[in-house]
Amino acid sequence: MPEAKQREYFEVTNEWEELGKMIGLEQGIEKGIALGTEKGIALGTEKGIALGTEKGIALGTEKGIALGTEKGIETGLREGEVRLALRQLRSKFGELQETLQQAILSLSTTELENLGEALLDFQTLGNLHLWLTENTDKSI
Repeated sequence: MPEAKQREYFEVTNEWEELGKMIGLEQGIEKGIALGTEKGIALGTEKGIALGTEKGIALGTEKGIALGTEKGIETGLREGEVRLALRQLRSKFGELQETLQQAILSLSTTELENLGEALLDFQTLGNLHLWLTENTDKSI
C-alpha cells in the first residue's frame, strides 16, 4: 500500500477510534450515573428506614412513659380514694364485712368520690347498703 494511502488509512482509523472512545465514554458515564443513582437510592432508603425506626422507637417510648405515668397517677388516686372511704366507714361503723369491703374495692373512682361525700350523712350500715344499691350495680 502506498505511503499516502497508509497515512489516510491511519487518519481515518484514528478518527474512528476517537469517535469510538467518545461514544464509549458517553455510554460509560450514562451507565455510571444509572448505577450510582440506583446505589444511592438503595443506601438512602436503608438509612431512611434506620432513622425512621430509631425516631419511631424514641417517640413510642416517650408516649409509653407518658401513658404509664398517667395510668399510675390514676391508679394511685383511686387507691387513695378506696383507703379513705374504708377508713371513714371503719371509723364510723367498726370493722366491715368482707362483702362490703369487696364492693367498695370494686367501685370506680367517680363512685368512690360520690361515696366519700355520701358517707358523711350515713347513720347506719343500712345507709351504706342502700347507697350501694341505688348508686351502683353492687347490691349487698
